[in-house]
Order: sequence, then structure tokens, then C-alpha cells
Amino acid sequence: MATKKVKASDLKASKKNKITLEGIEYDITLDLNAFAELEEIYGDVTEALDGLEKGSFKAIRAILYAILKSQNEELTLVKVGKMINMSNIVEITEKLNNTAENSLPELDEDKVEEKND
Repeated sequence: MATKKVKASDLKASKKNKITLEGIEYDITLDLNAFAELEEIYGDVTEALDGLEKGSFKAIRAILYAILKSQNEELTLVKVGKMINMSNIVEITEKLNNTAENSLPELDEDKVEEKND
């Protein structure tokens, strides 16, 4: 399994990956709980991440919900949807994309090709 090398700039960026919604600051990180929640919603985490890449409102809401739920168990998909509006959707989407890119391990394409041969 390939691992991603963490650079100092990545650590600085992770500190900035917070968002304040309704007066509460949340960490925007994809942990095991978030991935499990996305499996519950989508059945397949990849579908959610593909939706995020395409700008799907459903995916944005679901991924944000999955991330925030472990920090605030009272949240629902509908409540999270109400937290997203036209004034913050760009910031939220950028933070979710940044988190998705930095949370997933980089694949070593040579090893993937070897495995498929």
C-alpha cells in the first residue's frame, strides 16, 4: 500500500481546514467515521467523492454531514443542508476538495500496473 508523504506545507494547510457554521468551528477532516457515514449514505465512498468532484449538491451536503456528524451528533442531513448557502458554498466546496485530496493515499501507478498484470 502506497503512503502519502506529508510536507510541512500540508500540515500548515490542515490547520486552516476549519470552518465556522452557525457560530461553531468545525475541523474539516475525513476520518474513519466520515468514511463509514458516507458508506451508509451512498453505499460506496467513491460515488460520494466523484459527486464532489462534479460539484453535486447532494455530495457536498453528504460529505459535509459525514465530517460534521462526529463533531456534533445532533446534526442531520437536513440541518447541514440548511447550514450551506450561496455565501459559503464555495468555501465549503474548496475545503472539502482540499480534504479529499489530502486524506487519500497516493497510488504508486507502477505497483497498480504490477498488480493488474
